[in-house]
Amino acid sequence: MSPQRPPDNIPELLILDGTAMLFRSYYSMRFQGRNGMEVGAMLGVTQALAKLSRLHNLDHVLIAFDAGQKTFRNELDPRYKANRGAPPEDLIPQFEGVRDVVDALGFCTVCVPGFEADDLMATAAAIAADCGARARVRALDKDLWQVVSDSPPAIVLEDPRTNETIREEEVRQRFGVQTWQLRDYFALIGDSSDNIPGAPGVGPKTAVGLLRHFQTLEDIFANLNEIETLSFRGAKTLGPKLQSAHSEVKLAQQLVTLRYDAPLGISDHSLLEATQWSGPVENAAERFRPYGFEGGLRSLESFAYQKFHR
Repeated sequence: MSPQRPPDNIPELLILDGTAMLFRSYYSMRFQGRNGMEVGAMLGVTQALAKLSRLHNLDHVLIAFDAGQKTFRNELDPRYKANRGAPPEDLIPQFEGVRDVVDALGFCTVCVPGFEADDLMATAAAIAADCGARARVRALDKDLWQVVSDSPPAIVLEDPRTNETIREEEVRQRFGVQTWQLRDYFALIGDSSDNIPGAPGVGPKTAVGLLRHFQTLEDIFANLNEIETLSFRGAKTLGPKLQSAHSEVKLAQQLVTLRYDAPLGISDHSLLEATQWSGPVENAAERFRPYGFEGGLRSLESFAYQKFHR
C-alpha cells in the first residue's frame, strides 16, 4: 500500500533511520568500489533514497544516524545492548561514508553523540508537529511506535517493508494498549534484543491486563495489593514479584522511553527550512567519485530536475 498524502497544503516531514537503512543494505548488497573498499551498504542507501523520492514526492526530509554504540542509556545501565556484537569490519568505514554521500544528495542529516537515531527521530517528529507539519517516521524499530499520534497535524509511522501507514488504531491492534502506554508496556515485558529484562512473570498478555486496569506503571506500583483480585493467570502471586523488581522495572522504563529533547542542531522554528530538499548538491558527482559508484545519484538528479523545472 503506497502512502497517500491528504489533499491539502499542510507540509509533511519524512523522517528516516539512516543507520537502519545502512544495515539493511549491507546484508542485501555487496559492491566493491575504488581500491577494493566495500561500499555496497552505501550504494544500497542511495538507491533506496532514489526509490523513496518517487514514492513520497519528497519535499521535507530528515535522516537520522547513530553516532556510536554508547549513549546516555549505557550510563543509566551498562548492560544496555551489551549483548550485541561489534558491526562487521567492512561496514565500519561506511558509517562515515554514507553520511557524506547522503549529504551530497542534498538531504538534511542529524547525528548527535550520546543519543540514538530513535531519539533524534522522535524529537524531529515532535518539533514538526509543533510547527504545524505532519511527520511520517519510516522505521521498523518498535520503540518508535511511541511517537504515533492522530492529533492534528498527526505523526504516523511507516513500515519500510510494506509502506503500510501506522496510526493509533494499528498501535492498539498490535499491542493492546494506547500509544501513551507503550513505554510502560515495554518496561514491563522487557526487550531481549536490547538486553532489558523486564518484570518477572509479566508477558505481553499480563502487561496488557495490568495497564488496562491501572493505566500507568506508577498506578500499578501504587496498588500492588489489588493485583491479586484481577482475573488474569498468575495475578495472585504477581504483586510480590513486582515489588521485588520495582527498581529494575523503573530503570527499564527510563531505557525504553524515547527522548523528545535531543539537540538536533536545528532551531525549532527553522526545521522545515533546514529539511527542505531541493536535489543533489552541485559537486555531488565529485563527492561520489572516490567511492566508485553513482547508484541513486543520477535518479535523484533526474527526479529533482522534473520536480523543480516543470
